[in-house]
Amino acid sequence: MMKILGLMAYPYGYRGFLEDEDQYIYFRASDKQIRRLQTYDKTSFVDYDHFIGLMSRFIPATAFYKKPVAIRALSLAELDRIFKRPGAIRES
Repeated sequence: MMKILGLMAYPYGYRGFLEDEDQYIYFRASDKQIRRLQTYDKTSFVDYDHFIGLMSRFIPATAFYKKPVAIRALSLAELDRIFKRPGAIRES
Protein backbone atom coordinates (compact mmCIF):
# COMPACT_ATOMS: atom_id res chain seq x y z
CA MET A 1 0.00 0.00 0.00
CA MET A 2 1.29 3.44 -0.91
CA LYS A 3 0.96 6.46 1.35
CA ILE A 4 1.42 10.15 0.63
CA LEU A 5 3.82 11.79 3.09
CA GLY A 6 3.86 15.34 1.81
CA LEU A 7 2.36 17.30 -1.05
CA MET A 8 2.82 20.74 -2.61
CA ALA A 9 0.58 22.18 -5.33
CA TYR A 10 2.11 24.16 -8.19
CA PRO A 11 0.52 25.72 -11.28
CA TYR A 12 1.47 22.66 -13.34
CA GLY A 13 0.48 19.98 -10.80
CA TYR A 14 2.04 18.54 -7.66
CA ARG A 15 5.37 17.56 -6.16
CA GLY A 16 5.55 15.37 -3.14
CA PHE A 17 6.75 12.31 -1.33
CA LEU A 18 5.14 8.93 -0.98
CA GLU A 19 6.17 5.72 0.66
CA ASP A 20 5.74 2.12 -0.26
CA GLU A 21 6.86 -0.90 1.70
CA ASP A 22 10.63 -0.39 1.33
CA GLN A 23 11.27 3.12 0.08
CA TYR A 24 10.36 6.76 0.05
CA ILE A 25 9.70 8.27 -3.39
CA TYR A 26 9.97 11.89 -4.50
CA PHE A 27 7.57 12.47 -7.40
CA ARG A 28 6.13 15.08 -9.75
CA ALA A 29 2.59 14.85 -11.12
CA SER A 30 1.00 16.90 -13.88
CA ASP A 31 -1.85 16.42 -16.31
CA LYS A 32 0.67 14.96 -18.78
CA GLN A 33 2.50 12.46 -16.58
CA ILE A 34 3.48 11.26 -13.13
CA ARG A 35 7.22 10.79 -12.69
CA ARG A 36 9.25 9.31 -9.89
CA LEU A 37 12.17 11.70 -9.53
CA GLN A 38 14.16 9.95 -6.80
CA THR A 39 13.86 6.98 -4.47
CA TYR A 40 15.33 6.58 -0.97
CA ASP A 41 15.71 3.36 0.96
CA LYS A 42 13.71 3.62 4.20
CA THR A 43 16.51 1.97 6.19
CA SER A 44 18.65 5.07 5.54
CA PHE A 45 16.49 7.08 7.99
CA VAL A 46 15.94 6.69 11.72
CA ASP A 47 12.21 7.47 11.49
CA TYR A 48 9.59 9.60 9.71
CA ASP A 49 10.72 12.83 11.44
CA HIS A 50 14.33 12.20 10.40
CA PHE A 51 13.20 11.74 6.80
CA ILE A 52 11.15 14.97 6.89
CA GLY A 53 14.06 16.90 8.37
CA LEU A 54 16.32 15.89 5.51
CA MET A 55 13.75 16.14 2.71
CA SER A 56 12.44 19.55 3.68
CA ARG A 57 15.02 20.95 1.26
CA PHE A 58 12.70 19.77 -1.56
CA ILE A 59 9.35 20.77 -0.07
CA PRO A 60 8.75 22.67 3.20
CA ALA A 61 8.37 20.60 6.36
CA THR A 62 4.88 22.09 6.77
CA ALA A 63 3.81 20.37 3.52
CA PHE A 64 4.23 16.95 5.15
CA TYR A 65 1.22 15.31 6.75
CA LYS A 66 1.03 14.58 10.47
CA LYS A 67 0.38 10.95 9.55
CA PRO A 68 0.93 9.45 6.09
CA VAL A 69 -2.26 9.27 4.02
CA ALA A 70 -3.08 5.96 2.31
CA ILE A 71 -3.91 6.20 -1.38
CA ARG A 72 -5.63 3.82 -3.78
CA ALA A 73 -3.45 4.79 -6.75
CA LEU A 74 -1.05 7.58 -7.63
CA SER A 75 -3.27 9.75 -9.83
CA LEU A 76 -4.15 13.44 -10.16
CA ALA A 77 -7.68 12.75 -8.91
CA GLU A 78 -6.32 11.06 -5.79
CA LEU A 79 -3.78 13.86 -5.20
CA ASP A 80 -6.55 16.47 -5.57
CA ARG A 81 -8.61 14.60 -2.95
CA ILE A 82 -5.72 14.41 -0.51
CA PHE A 83 -4.53 17.98 -0.99
CA LYS A 84 -7.93 19.35 0.02
CA ARG A 85 -7.99 17.52 3.39
CA PRO A 86 -8.23 20.20 6.11
CA GLY A 87 -6.08 19.93 9.20
CA ALA A 88 -3.86 17.17 7.90
CA ILE A 89 -0.74 19.26 7.39
CA ARG A 90 2.00 19.39 10.03
CA GLU A 91 2.60 22.59 11.92
CA SER A 92 6.03 24.20 11.84
